[in-house]
Amino acid sequence: MSPAVSSPWRPRASRVRQDIFRGNPDIASRLHATEEYGGCPKCGNPIIKRGKTWQCSTNRQSRDDAGTWTRTAGCGWMLWPIIAGRNLTDANVRSLLSEERIRLTGFRSKTGKKFSADLVIDPERGAVLDFDGRKR
Repeated sequence: MSPAVSSPWRPRASRVRQDIFRGNPDIASRLHATEEYGGCPKCGNPIIKRGKTWQCSTNRQSRDDAGTWTRTAGCGWMLWPIIAGRNLTDANVRSLLSEERIRLTGFRSKTGKKFSADLVIDPERGAVLDFDGRKR
């Protein structure tokens, strides 16, 4: 459908969605149900998965007029799904949040060499690699 045809319907669809959620809080809670992975290392609130990232449940973002996303609320803790060429799994994240350090294999350096390292929780950067006590 072209934007010219769909644009007049957008405000109406938004009002219908708002009316449905207002009338049925049960529907809203089921649609927005999220799984918790552990406690936030920065503020203690639950960590949830939004899109491909794991982040604090208090994080909120909004899009400004220029089209860029900015954080409007929350502590800002976030963990990206790929670190040094290795995909993190839900089980990895649960272990990391409960133990604060896990040993993983399958990382790749910039030159393509495989290596193993400890992944350690960092309240400011999500997680960092630790090579025998040298965090990076």
